[in-house]
Amino acid sequence: MSTGADTTWLSNATIYSAATFCMLLGKAVSKGDVETDHHLVGFNILKGGKEHFAHALQDLIDKEESHSKELKGIFGGLFYRASAVNSIDLPCFGPFVDVLREVAINNWPFDEGDIVYGKPVTNRVVCSVETAGREIGVPSDTLALVLEEAGLIKPIPRVAMRRFFKIQDATDLFEQMRHWVDATHIRKSHGLSPREFDALVAAGFISAQSNVTRLHRRWVLNGLASLIKDLDTRAEPTTAGKGLSQSLLSTQTKTGVSIADLVQAVTNGSLPLYLDPADRGFSRFQLNLADVRDVLGHLFETPDEGWVGLSEFGRMIGIRETQHLKALSATGTIKLEKYRNPKTGVIQEVVTRQAIETFHKTFTTPKILQSTFGGASVTYRTKLEKAGLHPLRPEGCDIGSVYEKAIATKTCDPN
Repeated sequence: MSTGADTTWLSNATIYSAATFCMLLGKAVSKGDVETDHHLVGFNILKGGKEHFAHALQDLIDKEESHSKELKGIFGGLFYRASAVNSIDLPCFGPFVDVLREVAINNWPFDEGDIVYGKPVTNRVVCSVETAGREIGVPSDTLALVLEEAGLIKPIPRVAMRRFFKIQDATDLFEQMRHWVDATHIRKSHGLSPREFDALVAAGFISAQSNVTRLHRRWVLNGLASLIKDLDTRAEPTTAGKGLSQSLLSTQTKTGVSIADLVQAVTNGSLPLYLDPADRGFSRFQLNLADVRDVLGHLFETPDEGWVGLSEFGRMIGIRETQHLKALSATGTIKLEKYRNPKTGVIQEVVTRQAIETFHKTFTTPKILQSTFGGASVTYRTKLEKAGLHPLRPEGCDIGSVYEKAIATKTCDPN
């Protein structure tokens, strides 16, 4: 007014259209608050131009707390009403309506041909999770988890038909999903047992493209087909490996050498591979344990002398209950290591000599106190109870009658 010139985006609008739209916009943004000057609120937004106006509309949508409101409920008076008094379906509102229409199409799942603010939609921009699930053949609740994982939708409690995402953002993901297969298909196609499947996943020959376990078709092959073809070519179709021959999975179990290392030794020609003609599955590939020991013996994991099994360790310290032994391991009170049993060849969890020494430095039990001071173990349990000392409960777990060594020893020391 002071200069007689209007340098804002509203300069080409009529007084009526500018004033009316400022009021409608201000009312929508302030949620109809009667104490607010709606004209002023709307003007302060529109004077910043189209981008500022579009940003305000997007902010209005993003801040909506109700997950069930549609365009009409959020935009209020800005919603297109062709028959309403002061309807924005007038030519003078054209520039404002164009921005409204663009924001609406970018936030709601309109189909091609739908009429939005008086004009048909030519390209679908947004899709609901429910619609997408039907189109690609994935349950909507499962697809929602996949889209959340990919960062395409927010993890909010909203039904699938009201959870939207930009189609362009999901194009690459949906194209990749077309090539994903389920585990059953892979197993049947390549003759794999469930354990062989898991072992090949660990070896990197099969990989999951999503952590959503409810999505069955989430796996891809990383060279598995070519690997099997190569192994078929290399394997000797004889029974030369019989006797000590084992499948790749069985060899991994008995030696602790991973399938990845076994396959690498076979493909580089250092480890002979045999073929069981009676087996048509992946287990037809056989290795001679003597060959594996000669070629890959340096990979065998064998503990130092002095190791014992967990049950034997429990007997040593007077803890015999299975649940207490499991709790000792789960809480880290005693550390277990995985090693190959030199007699059976089976991988098992053991308590090493170092772990035993570490335990005795920090903890004690009535049986250990009995070994130290003599007498009966029940005597020391009674002394500890009378002194108000209770067994340790790391992480709230019952690990049996295990006490802090320094305090318990001082309490029970007869000298």
